[in-house]
Amino acid sequence: MAQAIQIGNVNPFAVTQAVDLSDEEIQRLWVAISGNEQGSVYRPKSPMPLFLLGGKGSGKTHWMRYHSFALQRLRYEGRSVSCLKGLSEDGYLGIYVLLGSLNAERFQNHGQSPEVWRALFAYYLELWLAQELLQVLVRLCQEEPSVCQAESEICAAIMGLLGGELDEVVETFEGCLNLLSRMQAKIDLAINNIMFDGDLKIKIRVTPGQLVFGIPKVLKRKIPALRNVAFAYHLDEFEIITEDQQKHINTLIRERSSPSTFRVGGRLWSIKTRYTYKANEENKEGSEFETWYLDRRFRQSKSQWIKFSYQLIQKRLEVAGLGSSGKITRSQIDALFDVPDLGWDSDFVRERISARNHLTRFERKAKAGLKSNLLPGANSERDVEAILHHIENERFPLLEKVNILLLYQAWFRDENLVRRSVQVRTECRGFQTRPHRAGKYQRAVQHYGSDLLAQLFREDRKRQSLHYGMKTFIRMSEGLPRSLLNLLKQIFDWGIYNRSSDRISQISTSDQDLGLQECAEWFLTTMRKSGEQEVAIVTAIERLGQLFEVNRFADKPVECSLLGFSVRERDLATPVQERLRLAEQHSFLIRISRGEIDRNTKERVS
Repeated sequence: MAQAIQIGNVNPFAVTQAVDLSDEEIQRLWVAISGNEQGSVYRPKSPMPLFLLGGKGSGKTHWMRYHSFALQRLRYEGRSVSCLKGLSEDGYLGIYVLLGSLNAERFQNHGQSPEVWRALFAYYLELWLAQELLQVLVRLCQEEPSVCQAESEICAAIMGLLGGELDEVVETFEGCLNLLSRMQAKIDLAINNIMFDGDLKIKIRVTPGQLVFGIPKVLKRKIPALRNVAFAYHLDEFEIITEDQQKHINTLIRERSSPSTFRVGGRLWSIKTRYTYKANEENKEGSEFETWYLDRRFRQSKSQWIKFSYQLIQKRLEVAGLGSSGKITRSQIDALFDVPDLGWDSDFVRERISARNHLTRFERKAKAGLKSNLLPGANSERDVEAILHHIENERFPLLEKVNILLLYQAWFRDENLVRRSVQVRTECRGFQTRPHRAGKYQRAVQHYGSDLLAQLFREDRKRQSLHYGMKTFIRMSEGLPRSLLNLLKQIFDWGIYNRSSDRISQISTSDQDLGLQECAEWFLTTMRKSGEQEVAIVTAIERLGQLFEVNRFADKPVECSLLGFSVRERDLATPVQERLRLAEQHSFLIRISRGEIDRNTKERVS
């Protein structure tokens, strides 16, 4: 039997955002979704540009950083392989940047025309991406003699890409880097002082793509080991930049030339336009680019999401040094959480239900129905007492609730409730004898058990969560790794804070409750920033929640464990369609790809 994990002062889930992790941590915490890395959907060496989209915390940044040169180099060191050999084997070189670092909002207004800002942004982006690539070359030159031998020739070719006369001769990558850095600094200075100077006196030396595509072409010619290597620019946080700026990057994607390509990461709502400055043509998926929705892929396979989640947690725990020896197992992870038995025959449930308010409520309704001649099959209060006698089950409150539900359903169908109550008693006794035998009663317990349990606790005025344990947390996170990590962060924080000894081996239900509550508040706070429609979207989601709550606590729920709905979107008003789209893009709603079949038209709806 595996030894229990001991939790001390360190929370292995303290850091939940990939931008806050070091290169070494990104590498150590990496978990592949499925298959080998080179054959993954990401296809890092493919010349086809890729948009990697997903909800907040779906893992986009982790994926893009993992396939960047900084992480590639770490892997080469671990394999004792030279960078050039490693790049040749990988077939790609990743250049990762955060578009948020551009401070893109600077490139607008201040009395300048949109055309001026468009040209200046394009020039600035060229210098910025070229510097990122030059930093890679500086590193390669330090480690690879063949790169050093070609350094002066490569620098001369790069200087040839810059238009106009230059006052200096540059023969090293460091020199090229410093020159471009000074050019960028001049732009920064001019933008920062435009309110005072009133003009931008910048000499633009390159056309769009001249450095971004030109430098990789030079490297392909001058360094034999890079001749079959794709230079992939990883542009993260696409949602940060403006529509005009996205249009420029779309133009680069459309006019890309080998060996350069792009990987663009952003939220589900990040795409402001697909149009380009190339005769205002629109980029088409499958022709100019591909799209991969990361969280949707997680949701397509429940088994893959569960496997990935456990591996993600295993890595965190192992990196934190919580495994005594070897790999941490699933059973060890499951054992970290106190999970009460919430089954129909649970002592945990029976001990917490002191009153039988549900039976009293049904009796009151039955007598009211009798008085109004609306209780089918019952002619007197003696009949009502017989019905109550048949369905009562003091030992198992949940089964008593199931019995009442079955009678409500029979009442709705106008069946004889006296006869039906006798049948229910027989079915209940049969279920208690053989609970795993398939049948109508067994299905009722299975389908409605969670809702009826929630009703029991509410009727008895007990604040009792039904969500405990790793399997439940994985299911709740719905394809968003950061939601899972943040949930565990909050739970572990409370477990560590409330521990009664230096180390604990299990987190209590009360600490899980506290963590769940804080995580829910975090989710609502971070996801609700939905722009101008924020109030309308949040209001709509709250109303949906109220509708689902009414169903869950109804005497005869229409659906069991109601969590979703189907709608024919084309029939909705345009503003409603827009709010539905935004709610999905901000992960308030999750689209089920297979949809549902309309009972009347037999049409598939979303």
